[in-house]
Amino acid sequence: MEYLRKEAKDLLDAHRRGDRAVLPTLRNLRDLRGAPDDTVLKHSLTLQAAQLCLAMEYGFRNWGEMKNCVEDARVGAAANPVRDVEELSGYSNACIQMLLREVEDPPVAALVAAVSPACAGTSSTT
Repeated sequence: MEYLRKEAKDLLDAHRRGDRAVLPTLRNLRDLRGAPDDTVLKHSLTLQAAQLCLAMEYGFRNWGEMKNCVEDARVGAAANPVRDVEELSGYSNACIQMLLREVEDPPVAALVAAVSPACAGTSSTT
């Protein structure tokens, strides 16, 4: 969750700097869908709204749902470590995307991506 909190803060900071790279993510907010770029960049964005945008970007309805998924995955991994790639197929695409963003070992990231081709390329190392 610490990584996701930092990512939300980075999104908020980028918005405040006027970075146009945040536009697609911020358009997850209902009020900003279809809004002109300047309107999105001038929108008064809070950290909570940035967290919501980020959660929606990962395929969740809200930050709490994403947090629960991360916590459930962490508890589940501690209790039942994944022993082979086949076991990863039970994870949702959103959870796999979050895992891929944190995987730093290219061969492991490639294996995870093979389980969920829709998530391929989401890791910064693949």
